[in-house]
Amino acid sequence: MTAAKETSSGDFEITESTPAPTKQKTKVAPPEVESKDKKDEKKEKYTEDELLKVFDEIIFSGEYSEDVKIRGKLSVTLKTRTSGQISVITDKLDKEQFNLRATVEERRSILNLQDALIKYQGRDLSTIKVEEREKFLGNLPAPIVGALLTALSNFDEKVYKACEVGEENF
Repeated sequence: MTAAKETSSGDFEITESTPAPTKQKTKVAPPEVESKDKKDEKKEKYTEDELLKVFDEIIFSGEYSEDVKIRGKLSVTLKTRTSGQISVITDKLDKEQFNLRATVEERRSILNLQDALIKYQGRDLSTIKVEEREKFLGNLPAPIVGALLTALSNFDEKVYKACEVGEENF
C-alpha cells in the first residue's frame, strides 16, 4: 500500500507504508450434532403404553377424553371430535365469507374448541347447546382462549400420535 506525504515545499512525496493488518481467520466449530437417541428422547412426550391406552379408548368407546390442567390452575376436560362434528364445522365455514385465510383458521380453531371442551373449571359444558357454548367461549378473555387452543392442539397431537402407534401395533 502506498501513501502520499506532503513535503515542506508543498509537493507530495510518495512513500511506502506498511500493509494493513489482515484479519485472522477464526475457526468456527461445527454445530453440535445430536445423536438420534437424544432426539428421540426429546420427542417422546408419551410412553407407548400410554398412547396404546388412548388408542384402545378411541377404538372401543368411540371417543377419548382427558382432564387437562393449564398452567397448573385451569382445569378443563377435552374430548375427541367425531367426523360428523368436523363436517358440521366445514359446512359452517363454507357458508361464511372470509377475507383472510388466517380468519378461516381462527374460526375453525374456535369451532373445534367448542366441540372439544366439555368441562371448564368444573362446569359441565357437554349438556349445553352449541350456541350457548359458543357464547360461553366468546365471553372468555382472549388469552384464556389462546391457552385453551394450545391445550387442544397438544391434546390432538397426543391423539394423533396414539392412532399412529396403535396402527403400528394393531
